Amino acid sequence: MTTSCRNSQDSIKNELIVCQECDALITVHLAQLREGNSVSCPRCDGHLIKHYRNRLMPSMLIALSGLVLFYPANFLPVMSLSVLGNSGQNTMVKGVYQLAMEGYWWMASLVLFCSVLVPLLKFCLIFFITLNAYLSTWSRALMHALKFYQKIEVWGMLDVYLIAILLSYIKMSDMGDLIVDVGLFCFIVFLLLDVLVSTRFEPRAIWRQMDEEGRGWRQ
Repeated sequence: MTTSCRNSQDSIKNELIVCQECDALITVHLAQLREGNSVSCPRCDGHLIKHYRNRLMPSMLIALSGLVLFYPANFLPVMSLSVLGNSGQNTMVKGVYQLAMEGYWWMASLVLFCSVLVPLLKFCLIFFITLNAYLSTWSRALMHALKFYQKIEVWGMLDVYLIAILLSYIKMSDMGDLIVDVGLFCFIVFLLLDVLVSTRFEPRAIWRQMDEEGRGWRQ
């Protein structure tokens, strides 16, 4: 009984972390995981954990900013092209629609999922998770949201879409008068927010906070 209690207390004080660079299994003391501390791999000096001070509120605000910018980034005109008096405007969603109308359903579905739906789900999940963690509201919904976020995080491809837009701009610039609209600037800021929130948000820290503060929430 005494040995099992001691082992249980040691497991609470320590955490096993696998290094993503060299696959080393490292025992990290939870006392090292305070706000502002960083933990590196003793074998390869790779990044294991970095804590930012007051990490919840910045992640929440970035996610909220991303949700606000979602509509202008995807539905406002990105570029306007005028050729011989005929002009037209393109948006992100309109580009997906045109791909579908030309018969490229698989490509339209992939672009819609990776460049529109996944970023929206990502910002929604981060806002929901950080808000509940900030309010110390622990529930199964929060647990499922964390699991779902870790599954869809790798599917975001906003940077690929931005490169495609820049290539289109270069190719069409000789065809007529090409004007960059406000939608492109909103999309660039939206992309930067997506990158920023990915570097600030740490699901592992939320799991630890759930274990420390939310004991008994499963009952």
